[in-house]
Amino acid sequence: MRNILLFSLLAIALFSVSCNTIRSSETGVGNQGLLAIFCEPDDANVYVDDVLQGKAKQFDGRPAYLELTSGSHKIRLEAPGYQPYRTELYISEGKEELKVTLRKK
Repeated sequence: MRNILLFSLLAIALFSVSCNTIRSSETGVGNQGLLAIFCEPDDANVYVDDVLQGKAKQFDGRPAYLELTSGSHKIRLEAPGYQPYRTELYISEGKEELKVTLRKK
């Protein structure tokens, strides 16, 4: 019984990871697009659909991009001492760029 429970939990965890639509990559695949983010300050937190993805400098296209499924996504950039930036982008196959300078509070 314990082995079945552990196997079930492992299967659920693997399924959850494989269903994640947001990750960094160097190339887009299928119904996915790539987003390069250029932000000042470059250590701003990047949120996509209210999920923290990492720091903006991680997704500057050198070498990694933010890989997103095609469709509309809410993007938010936040850094301490700065006003948050919010936008909604439609991602299609290919590469997109977002250039933002956050304003100080």
